[in-house]
Amino acid sequence: MKFENLKHGSLFKREFYLKDVKIDLRNDFFVYSITMNEKTLEIFFKSEKKDIQDLQIIFYDYKLLHSKSYCKNFNQLEANFIDLIRNNWDDITGYIEKEEEMLISIYFENDLEYITLTCKYFNIDFID
Repeated sequence: MKFENLKHGSLFKREFYLKDVKIDLRNDFFVYSITMNEKTLEIFFKSEKKDIQDLQIIFYDYKLLHSKSYCKNFNQLEANFIDLIRNNWDDITGYIEKEEEMLISIYFENDLEYITLTCKYFNIDFID
């Protein structure tokens, strides 16, 4: 499921349908890994339900502005998703969103508090 051009200031829907499966990112999944490549940032979600596959969110053409984490390694997370919000500007870095990109802040509980990045778009899909 591809997401681009989210409305500014509106909360991302944590509950949605993906391939006819009801997904509740906050209550049915936890973040267990984040990987950063040259062009993508990938967040992997572990399902807490046996009948639902694990998920990943891939942010394309991203630029990481900042993050706050209590763990030393993004591969050893146990964080719960709270919210994803699109903003016009980032108050910590003073970054202003440019055309054809989204400035996004993602909030979590536990080991990871938040990530702020820019991207062109992002996908959510099951991990096979």
